[in-house]
Amino acid sequence: MTDRLNIDDFDSFLSALRDSGRALRLLLVFIETRDDGEVPGDDDVEVALATDMALSPELNFRQVAEKGRTRPWEYLLVSVMSHPDGSMPSREEAEGPLQALCLIVSGDGEGDLSGCSVFDRQGRALPAGD
Repeated sequence: MTDRLNIDDFDSFLSALRDSGRALRLLLVFIETRDDGEVPGDDDVEVALATDMALSPELNFRQVAEKGRTRPWEYLLVSVMSHPDGSMPSREEAEGPLQALCLIVSGDGEGDLSGCSVFDRQGRALPAGD
């Protein structure tokens, strides 16, 4: 998603989302990587934390990163939910898709993450495939 929007960082990503004028809920998956000691660059990926947040005018990367402060993490995977009628998806509606993202990230589920955006701990957008 970040490549299509030409986004450099998380706050510009949020700004682009706000420009859509839609009520949006962010699905946030904080990811930790661990060197498995086998193949160089083939690290194990674990979900450190998963949560959701409503997109508000005040929301910024610092607030999102604060959510993950209790766990070590290297990357933030973000997906966006909305309703066709423009209303805000509820936290309950976010539970299933958030769990599905976690399963895909951990390798226990099937699905496509190409619609997600990934950021590092400094909020910099990572190109697809990194």
